Amino acid sequence: MSAARRPPGGLLVTGATTPIGIRLCASLLGDPRTPWVLAVGLEPAGGALLPPDPRLVYRAVDLTRPRLAHELLFGPARDLGVEGIIHLSMHRSPRERGREVHALNVDALRSLLELAERHPTIRRLVLRSHAEVYRVHPDLPTLVTEDHPLDLSPGAGQWVRDRVEADLTACARMGLSRLEIAVLRCAEVLAPGTGSQLWDYLSAPVCFRPLGYDPMMNVLSPEDAVDALTRAARARGVQGV
Repeated sequence: MSAARRPPGGLLVTGATTPIGIRLCASLLGDPRTPWVLAVGLEPAGGALLPPDPRLVYRAVDLTRPRLAHELLFGPARDLGVEGIIHLSMHRSPRERGREVHALNVDALRSLLELAERHPTIRRLVLRSHAEVYRVHPDLPTLVTEDHPLDLSPGAGQWVRDRVEADLTACARMGLSRLEIAVLRCAEVLAPGTGSQLWDYLSAPVCFRPLGYDPMMNVLSPEDAVDALTRAARARGVQGV
């Protein structure tokens, strides 16, 4: 089906070639209500990683380059009448640092928000944030809710600082933008290739068993994370954390 003849209501998924992105695209395409999905990744041949479906359109785009992001949104996304963005694109390795990592984690989101606010058809953006943005301190409650303080410590590593900055970048637009913005602060997804440090620890050749009280940790399965993102993308008239 040509772009001009595709029905409106489709979704743009960034980070589509990540483990969560692949599962999310498959879930969206498994729903007959999804007219099509515009999947975005870095790999030129990334479309081969995604489920074969005539409703899937894949584009390899480096979102850290504003010109390419503009061409994506005001090219294929406008031609296809994209109505929503699910933003998953973020560096997964806690060991990588520097300007290029920050550009992917934060600057790409800021650019997407600015472009989407001027876009003729996009009306909703869902950001997959992380529970690691919350501050951990003995004086704070163990059970974390959405109004728990964020980790704004200057001593935090870039992996955390970038996620906090991206989260706050999206939250700062809520109520001021014409976009409906939803931020999902997801617990750690315990699966390979997702950036889960707990998975890497448990998969190590030697895994020490910690002493002390039973740990209080929440983890997500990939299926639950995909379900939450799908529900957030399909919601209408609601926004927030």
